Amino acid sequence: MELEGRPAADRFSPHALRRACATHNYERGVDLVAIQQLLGHWTVSSTMRYVRPSATFIEDAY
Repeated sequence: MELEGRPAADRFSPHALRRACATHNYERGVDLVAIQQLLGHWTVSSTMRYVRPSATFIEDAY
């Protein structure tokens, strides 16, 4: 993206894609253990660091 001259705001990393994948699956109701296996983590606690639910998701769940 740097070679294309894109602004820094448009850049992303593979790690950010993994975090987005984990979060979107969690918000869609996919089981946390299934997400753990999808990402290849040894523990669920590792997976929880990737899941960042949005504020509206938390409000809707409440």
